[in-house]
Amino acid sequence: MAKTVQRQAFVALPLLRAIEQLPEIVAIDGMTLRLTGEVTSAPIVQGFSAYRAHCECDGAAGSVDVSTASSWRSDIALRLDGISPARVETLLLALRAAMNATIAKPSEVDDRIDACQTA
Repeated sequence: MAKTVQRQAFVALPLLRAIEQLPEIVAIDGMTLRLTGEVTSAPIVQGFSAYRAHCECDGAAGSVDVSTASSWRSDIALRLDGISPARVETLLLALRAAMNATIAKPSEVDDRIDACQTA
C-alpha cells in the first residue's frame, strides 16, 4: 500500500475566500494536480471540521483540506498517496501561490458591489 504524505501551509485568506480561490488545476515541474469536483467535510475535533476537496495527481489520489486558522488566514493541507514528500511540498506551494494569485483586485470587487446594489 502506498504511503500517504501530508504537507500544510497557511494562506492569507479567510476561509470562505480560500475555498472560493481553490484552482481546478495546478501544474508545476511536470506534475499536474487536479481537483475532482468531489467535496466533503473532514472532522478535525468535535464541532470543528475542514472543507475537503478530493484531488488527483498523475495517478495518485488525495485531498486538499481547507480550515480556518484565524479571521484573516486559512490552513491548507495537501494529502497524496504514493508521491514523495518533496513533490507534495512543491505542489502545495504551487497551490498556495495560485490561490493568492487569483485574489480579486479592488476594482473588480467594486464592480461586483455596484452590480449587486443596482440589481
